[in-house]
Amino acid sequence: MKSTADIRREFLEFFAERDHKIVRSSSLVPGNDPTLLFTNAGMVQFKDVFLGAEKRDYKRATTAQRCVRAGGKHNDLENVGYTARHHTFFEMLGNFSFGDYFKREAIEFAWEFLTVNCGFPAEKLWVTVYEDDEEAAAIWLDEIGVAPARLSRIGDKPGKRFESDNFWAMGDTGPCGPCSEIFYDHGPEVPGGPPGTPEEDGDRYIEIWNLVFMQFDRAADGRMSPLPSPCVDTGMGLERLAAVLQGVHSNYEIDLFAHLIKAAAEKTGADDLGQASLKVIADHIRACAFLVADGVLPANDGRGYVLRRIIRRAIRHGYKLGCKQPFFAAMVDPLVEVMGEAYPELVDKRDQIIDALSREEQRFGETLEQGMKLLEESILPGRMRAWATQNFGRESVGPVRLDSLGGEYDRFLGTYVNDSESRTTVEFCYAHRGGRNAVRQLRQLFVPATKRQRGDRSIFLFVSEAVGTANIDKELAEEAQRHSDVQAFFLHPDDLPQSISGELAFKLYDTFGFPLDLTRDIARERGLSVDEAGFESQMQQQRDLARRASKFESHHLDRLVISDQVDIAVQPGPTNFVGYDKTAIDDAVIRRIVANDTIVSTVDAPTECVLILNRTPFYAESGGQVGDTGLISGPHGVFKVRDTKKVGGEFFAHFGVVESGSLSVDDLVTAAIDTERRADIVRHHSATHLLHAALREILGEHVQQKGSLVAPDRLRFDFSHFEPVTPGQLREIETRVNEQIQANVAASAEEMDYDQAMDAGALAFFGDKYGDRVRVLQFGDYSTELCGGTHVDRVGDIGAFKIVHETGISAGVRRIEAVAGRRAVAWMQDTDRALRSVAERLKSSPEQVGARVEQLLDRSRELEKELDRIKQKLASARGSDLSANAKDIGGVKVLAERLEGVDPNSLRDTVDQLKNKLGSAIVVLGTEAGQGVRLVAGVTGDLTDRFKAGELVNFVAGQVGGKGGGRADFAQAGGSDAENLGAAMESVFGWVEGKS
Repeated sequence: MKSTADIRREFLEFFAERDHKIVRSSSLVPGNDPTLLFTNAGMVQFKDVFLGAEKRDYKRATTAQRCVRAGGKHNDLENVGYTARHHTFFEMLGNFSFGDYFKREAIEFAWEFLTVNCGFPAEKLWVTVYEDDEEAAAIWLDEIGVAPARLSRIGDKPGKRFESDNFWAMGDTGPCGPCSEIFYDHGPEVPGGPPGTPEEDGDRYIEIWNLVFMQFDRAADGRMSPLPSPCVDTGMGLERLAAVLQGVHSNYEIDLFAHLIKAAAEKTGADDLGQASLKVIADHIRACAFLVADGVLPANDGRGYVLRRIIRRAIRHGYKLGCKQPFFAAMVDPLVEVMGEAYPELVDKRDQIIDALSREEQRFGETLEQGMKLLEESILPGRMRAWATQNFGRESVGPVRLDSLGGEYDRFLGTYVNDSESRTTVEFCYAHRGGRNAVRQLRQLFVPATKRQRGDRSIFLFVSEAVGTANIDKELAEEAQRHSDVQAFFLHPDDLPQSISGELAFKLYDTFGFPLDLTRDIARERGLSVDEAGFESQMQQQRDLARRASKFESHHLDRLVISDQVDIAVQPGPTNFVGYDKTAIDDAVIRRIVANDTIVSTVDAPTECVLILNRTPFYAESGGQVGDTGLISGPHGVFKVRDTKKVGGEFFAHFGVVESGSLSVDDLVTAAIDTERRADIVRHHSATHLLHAALREILGEHVQQKGSLVAPDRLRFDFSHFEPVTPGQLREIETRVNEQIQANVAASAEEMDYDQAMDAGALAFFGDKYGDRVRVLQFGDYSTELCGGTHVDRVGDIGAFKIVHETGISAGVRRIEAVAGRRAVAWMQDTDRALRSVAERLKSSPEQVGARVEQLLDRSRELEKELDRIKQKLASARGSDLSANAKDIGGVKVLAERLEGVDPNSLRDTVDQLKNKLGSAIVVLGTEAGQGVRLVAGVTGDLTDRFKAGELVNFVAGQVGGKGGGRADFAQAGGSDAENLGAAMESVFGWVEGKS
């Protein structure tokens, strides 16, 4: 039996022998493609090649591409574990032709691999073609020799031209073409019909390979024109192919998954290897491990949230199996055992993956059990109804004595109460066919009396509000009271939930961290639905509140934007950047001028415009480094460059203003950057590389760049890390960077193949996209990165480096801000000046400022304690004085007073003193605090069954423009309307009287 690893290797070698370049799998995070959440097909990394925007030095390629489909359009998450072939992560084998071979060779290659290398009999394969693709049909029938009875022609969907399962398009416009699919026939003993028939959804015929022939270019109006260079894009799921070759029907039975499922069973303590939860865990560890390896970390939005959903779904399935301890991170090593050889990044980033999964598992584990308990308590009555229907043939039963149910009752408890998710309170809903009065009568009889212990479970009986049609007579009530330990119970269909409410789903999401699809998963297992519209309504309310609370300001970028009128296709060629070696040139030519969103041939002072040159020393903003500024001087005018940006990926656009004279297209000009500003920028950029290396050295190799800003006055570096960087670590990082600066090694830059750079250990970054040729920047043995920016010649030119701030910007992402060169010197001088000023005020030396401040803080703490003691005495005295003002309202002592000049702590202390003094009373005190009001309410324990401090303080706060709450015996509130405080205090007496 061929292993999955053998199949992967044989596929790549097969095509390598046929002059295909083996291209390593691209990241699961598509580079510079905002339309995709994750890489979901083998062609994603070649998209720009198919579109003609990128050139490669090969025309044939083959890959084993890592893919994720979970979230967005391709969302298989909820089916994973419950079907034979749904996955969040899978590998897609593919071969590609970029204007080289076409249909004949693609079909011949596929047929040879399947029939010769895989050994599939021709009669076990079924082929489909697009209905109008006579060329492909002829190749299959006449040249390959496929039996006509085993070829299906698939046409367009009704009324939709070129919309077919056998016609593929990259988008609404652009490259597209027919495709040919190859299916494996499992035989007549498996249900299902051939592709294109009404029975095609069965499992007999399984698609294993799709050959896409991109031969048309679709225009916006739907017209199809032939592509100058037709291309081939094929894809075959490795897991599906392995299942067929290994003689199993489900992907989860192949060797790779068998290893992971066995490991999952060992980690969770599960006995039955066929359980869906084990399949979920085995699938999800692959997706999670590879996503973390590619730089994705759990977060509350975007890709990070999809990862969080997958992790938490796996953890919940472990919980379902009875595993209450962390287990998911322990699945990384079994995964490395079966996939580490093919994907060395799993080995290299093992510790980082384990750390990320462990932290998320610990975080969710803290709330999972609480959330499950809340969910179970909410849906248990619905499960009881299912039990009643099964055992009694109807949903409403009664009266039946519990001791008469015998085995059925015990089975109910065993099934619904004693399972691993439901050790919780059992709630029996009482709804006799009686009126509302009878229901109230039963409540009074049963609730206090009907508690009993059954093992480790407490059973609480209560009466629901459901209303029937008949009255409960006195005899029945007396009989029920005599048998309070074994009661008759009733189920009423109107009283039982059909779904999980949107409010509950949102609470599980917001409070306990349950993603909606996890709640949906749990609901499905119990035959319930989820009110998703209600959930979305709750989410929208939260978004609206957040939007109103935010203080974002919009800043208009004061620069021109090149319009669509700039047709870069007619340019003579991309801008030649010479700024690595030169800061000024005198032989540049103006190729285009754009002013007021219009292409012009001449522009006069003082017009703001954009110039595009044939060559330039100006660096265009890229990779976090800001664009250069400077001057462009022609024979008749001078242009001040305020910024430089890339247009169309290849053209450098110089934004600015004509300071004098005029400039025209084809003018020969001198282009000179601001060298002093550039020098500051390169110091900060090179310092960023050293900082990155130091972070990985001190914090660990899980650190990856997540973003950066390199400016003349500062640098900002965002990186993956799970917790705040300690002051000690920051000092160590800063020291390491300055040690490298002092070592003064030379910088070296070299262009090489991307694969060569990766093999040499160069760092590439999350979300960045690289061509076949890359620029590798190296500072000795300390730092090697792919970088197209400008840098110092020797690291000693940086001068100095100082970290000024570290903070978190999102889950798992930290930010360091720092200064370098003369900016670092200026920062240290300013800091020293401030320190000396403070020392002078404290009558201390700079070296002794810390000790002096500590002395003052100690003295301040002593005075605060003394002040608290005095306040306690004043509160006690004030309590004694105020207690005489208490009024008797319906036999209850009530005190409501407005106090002047009292801080919140003293207010609370005074309330406690008055409660103790009065013994049994309701006390409300209020005081002005700044521009607002503070309120404190207290109710002695003997009165809390009738009067709630939280309700009272909220009532009073509403009259002074505020709100509050708290416990039954103590509560606090605030308000904004001090003028109404006196009237609000007077209202306390009326509130108590109304409750008496």
